[in-house]
Amino acid sequence: MPELTALHLYPIKSAYRISPDTADVTPWGLTGDRRWMLADPAGHAVTQHQQPSIGQYRTRLHPDGSLTVTDPAGSRTHVPVPSPTTSPRTQGILFGAAFPTLEADRRTQAWFAARLGAVRLLYLDDPATSRRIDLEDGPADASISLVDGYPILLTTTASLAALNHHLTHDRVTGDPQSDHLPMERSRPNLVISGTRPWEEDGWRRIKVGEAVFKTVEPCGRCVVITIDQETGERRGSAPLKALARHHRLGDKLAFGLSLVPERPAASTGDLLGTLRLGDEVTVLGVTA
Repeated sequence: MPELTALHLYPIKSAYRISPDTADVTPWGLTGDRRWMLADPAGHAVTQHQQPSIGQYRTRLHPDGSLTVTDPAGSRTHVPVPSPTTSPRTQGILFGAAFPTLEADRRTQAWFAARLGAVRLLYLDDPATSRRIDLEDGPADASISLVDGYPILLTTTASLAALNHHLTHDRVTGDPQSDHLPMERSRPNLVISGTRPWEEDGWRRIKVGEAVFKTVEPCGRCVVITIDQETGERRGSAPLKALARHHRLGDKLAFGLSLVPERPAASTGDLLGTLRLGDEVTVLGVTA
């Protein structure tokens, strides 16, 4: 039986992961996942694409949603949740789409600017209405936090092992660490063990512990999968080349599966279930 073997959250978009034993599921993803992002003065997201060192900023997520952030040198700062009544409201932009956010307090802004240049930290206070997604066959109220595409990203250990097998046998001379890809570089939310390689490509609906998810599409990988999440260094393009040779789905170099949580019929609030390490994974529907 497949089971959930890792959970990951990224409180600040593109920053280092936290890996709890349990996580609550909301319509827009795991609680606390990507509610904050760094942005340039115009509001455009600043991520590892522009500054790989962002991945070295570690966060501790507190019950009230506030953060403790630690920079690569070990300096820390506390980031309170902005208040909708007193904090400046501003525009965030991802992939050309604008949405309302709140600015972090001035002390926090100065702390980040001193380390990363002309950036601001923004907070998505209302993911239920601020960022909506249209699905052909899915929840009518689908919404997202500050993710690139969909609320949840799932990966499997079997597919990673298959990809690493290809990396070993397709080794590119002079491509650093071309024979091993750690799971962390794919920045998943859920990691599943106990499947066949690429089995998840055919899933259409699954249950993980208490929560049910509709699958949307495979995740097309970008340059972030080539960035060492422990050091911030770029490690060469071998993973993308291997996906292009061995797991291209349509126009995507695919690794991982995008999910949208389903709302139980009796549910009226935002809590759709709690995930725990060791939860069984049941496939409820597959491609015909």
